[in-house]
Amino acid sequence: MTPSRLAVFVLAAVGCGRAPSVSPVEDAVIDVFGPGALLGRFPQDPTAVTGDTLLEGALEIAVDDKSIFVLDQRASVVWHLDLAARPVARLGPPGRGPGELDSPVSIRLGPDGSVWVAQPRAGRLTRIDPEGSSRVDVRTPFPAVNFGVLADGRPIVPTMSAATLFQAIEADGSTEELRIADRALPPALRRGPQDRLSFRGLQVVRLYGGELAVLQNRHGTDFSLWGVGTAGAASAGMRVSARPLPGWLYDLLEQETEQVRATLSEEFATGDFMIPFKGLHFGDRRIWLVPAPSHRALAVGLPLADGESVHVIVGRSGEHAGLIDAAVMEGRLVALYQTEVRVHELVRLPRSEFTVPGR
Repeated sequence: MTPSRLAVFVLAAVGCGRAPSVSPVEDAVIDVFGPGALLGRFPQDPTAVTGDTLLEGALEIAVDDKSIFVLDQRASVVWHLDLAARPVARLGPPGRGPGELDSPVSIRLGPDGSVWVAQPRAGRLTRIDPEGSSRVDVRTPFPAVNFGVLADGRPIVPTMSAATLFQAIEADGSTEELRIADRALPPALRRGPQDRLSFRGLQVVRLYGGELAVLQNRHGTDFSLWGVGTAGAASAGMRVSARPLPGWLYDLLEQETEQVRATLSEEFATGDFMIPFKGLHFGDRRIWLVPAPSHRALAVGLPLADGESVHVIVGRSGEHAGLIDAAVMEGRLVALYQTEVRVHELVRLPRSEFTVPGR
């Protein structure tokens, strides 16, 4: 899929459903939240933007406890905002030279706050200082779209092999294959090269303690979430374990898929290219999934510890049309649209505001 596929991505075109590849867990307690007061937006006045405060074609966000980073694919820049959506720096510049951004498609944060950007057309990842003072390119072994950053600062990309998950890229461009501890990759993660490299096919986010959360984001209801422990990976190998998802999440996406399919032409409705989730993020001690076709749930927050509640963020009908990505940090919802970022406080809503599918 080429970088110029934003319209298709926003549509999240749907295909046939499939049985979950990992058994769902029993329903957990659900706490419902919604966007409250608007705490900030970028551009601050969408009716009076200039070239210095313009989002042309935003695609993805990355957040930490003090900053928001917005990848504008169309302009080939990254905006560094504070948690009130006020601009701090404009990172780039666009171009095809060293350290420049050429149709970037993915963004991740390093453990030191650095910003990593994937440029598959240029065959590289670029590391940018949060203030834009330095830029370093790292060549990738193939045009990488999906990637992550380890706790030691090395970027990792999915391998082309169906038997392993990732390889780490060193500063000199050399690679180290990160093998699985028991040399037995779970069947749900055994995908071909195209599945690994496809847009949003294998999303990665770093958690506490160096662990990774990996989302197998294939199509229909064929998705699964995994925990990958990387400590000691060089000697003992990575530890891979399933993070089962609530059964109602599969039901939700299946129902929403049917509704979207009914609005599409026969050619689109019978295709097999649904993107289940737009985004995967970590914040407020939860793994956040952003469903692609869902109008009932803007984001679903899965707890790291057993026994804690699942958080579901819902929005009023029509108010968040065109949502591209969303993340939660410091009790705030960061909502991304093609030409705008909105930051809302999160407010608790009555449990009745979200109906579990099938109940």
